[in-house]
Amino acid sequence: MSGDAQTERAVCRHHEETWIHALLSGFQSLQYERLTFTTMNGHRSNRFYCIVRRP
Repeated sequence: MSGDAQTERAVCRHHEETWIHALLSGFQSLQYERLTFTTMNGHRSNRFYCIVRRP
């Protein structure tokens, strides 16, 4: 895990991409995309999203 943030209603955790791949290795990947955003502080933020299906 590379960090976390907490609000009144949620705890958001930042995990390494390799950990997520290992965690979802038994699922069928339907979509996967890497994205780059600029944060409110002007920093680059690398993200990804994936949609998987249970076999």
